[in-house]
Amino acid sequence: MAIEIKSSKTSAKTWRKFIIYGRPGKGKTMITPTCPKPILLLTEPGGADSLTERNIKSVFGEPQTPAQIKARLLKEGCPEKEADALSKVLITYDIPRLEIFDLAALKEAIAWLKSPAAAEYQTVVMDSLSAASKMLLAHHETKTKHGMKAYGAQAKDIEATLRDFLSIPKHVVCLMQAAELTDTVGTGEDAIQIKYLVPSVEGRTMKMAIPHMFGEVYQADTKTNDAGQLEYFLQTRPTDPRGYEKTRMSILQDQEVPHIGQIIHTMNTHG
Repeated sequence: MAIEIKSSKTSAKTWRKFIIYGRPGKGKTMITPTCPKPILLLTEPGGADSLTERNIKSVFGEPQTPAQIKARLLKEGCPEKEADALSKVLITYDIPRLEIFDLAALKEAIAWLKSPAAAEYQTVVMDSLSAASKMLLAHHETKTKHGMKAYGAQAKDIEATLRDFLSIPKHVVCLMQAAELTDTVGTGEDAIQIKYLVPSVEGRTMKMAIPHMFGEVYQADTKTNDAGQLEYFLQTRPTDPRGYEKTRMSILQDQEVPHIGQIIHTMNTHG
């Protein structure tokens, strides 16, 4: 067997793997149109109701050509080379989807996404991984009357299935619901309770394992800017030691615009 040593300076195609989690109404679903050539794996019935062309236009405006985008960026003072690259980072107004409501459909979808038939898609968005974990648990609960055995089997199966899913040669974005945890700090009258959010997934083992399987874990959130307007953003680094957010890319800001295409461009260009 020939051994090939590769340098970290060598350019190579990198498929990025993201978790985006947050409370309802924080803009998770509308991240899908910002992904490069996406296809949606829908695991929650009704989860794509907001992804109509009309709603996407209301958020991102009318579709623009690369030439229009480049002209706007140049007018805003963006360097020409950067403007040329960003002009190709487009919003998708027609989101194709596969509806995945059982384990067999999920495994079939993964196999299809690895095949040449799915070559046109660059990003797989799962909405949501939280619902997929419940689906897998429900599958195993039908096979045993013992709840603990079901959780154990589910943990092994979801990890194996997720690793297979992450091996798809495309960008992967898993949207997740948020679960609120509470820690007590101090004792007696000085004790205070601190609440924080984590990605919501069924099974204690997977609560710990899943975030470590992804390179990027962001929390979707909102804030009010100086003009009193609501802004959506992705928190890429924790604001608290308990936070689950992480990024492997030092080039990213602590808070990024919720546009996966632009984030991937930044990673590939400046990472």
